Amino acid sequence: MGYPITASAKDEIKAGVFMETSTTLNEFGELNISTRSWTKNLTDGAHSRAVIYLFDEAGKRLWNTDELACGVGGTVDELIPIFGKAKSDRTENYSFNVPSGFVSQTRSIKIVHFDKPKTVAGYLEILNKFFDMNEQPQNPTVINTQNGDTIHISGGQQGVVGSHTYVEKLTQNYNNNHTLSEAVAEVQKILKQLSQTYPANTDMEKMVLATEAIKTIEADPTLKQQVISAAKAGLLAALKEVPGGKIVVAVIEGWLEPEPNLKLKQKQLGG
Repeated sequence: MGYPITASAKDEIKAGVFMETSTTLNEFGELNISTRSWTKNLTDGAHSRAVIYLFDEAGKRLWNTDELACGVGGTVDELIPIFGKAKSDRTENYSFNVPSGFVSQTRSIKIVHFDKPKTVAGYLEILNKFFDMNEQPQNPTVINTQNGDTIHISGGQQGVVGSHTYVEKLTQNYNNNHTLSEAVAEVQKILKQLSQTYPANTDMEKMVLATEAIKTIEADPTLKQQVISAAKAGLLAALKEVPGGKIVVAVIEGWLEPEPNLKLKQKQLGG
């Protein structure tokens, strides 16, 4: 088998959101990956993910990466300074050392792109149904979830998506979601109340409404921490259904890794 072994793929993972990935495996087991996700949607981005699979000559799965994150926001994130962290066009590079036993057997590489389900409940349902795929050699399987998202359930490598350990961990997290869901509902309530004072008929008006909601959340440290935890658990989808909600979600996700000047930017935006 000649080296390097290469593969590339390009997909539209949801309406208006694209992913493109290229990868190279050399004879020393170095797997180098470059993945890009982008959109021209104004507010609708994606939790873009890629998984790389190695197969032997018979088509048996040998090894795979974990989920590689390359999420993007809408183009509005780049128009407003407060959203400097979120990008509508993002490229990430990853490197892995593949075990030598798998390198010598590898004959092909496959790339799977998907938009990760936004709720732990939806993800957990799929994992519980397909957790035993680790023990069954087979080609990658792409599944459409009830909410229209597409996800790949992996197998083959112990401890990654599809393993018993991972499902048990998600089950434990799911038990904590009730409180987090209540926090999300509280933010929805805040947005609806503020909309009585701040109209939200245009994109600019929605930004003003969202800024006021953000100020209210920041004034309540407990609520702020809960919505940050909700973001980590993928529970913010419901916020996008109310005016200004998509912008608030983008800000909350930005709090996952706070930027030094974030509060200053919020103050500037709010006037």
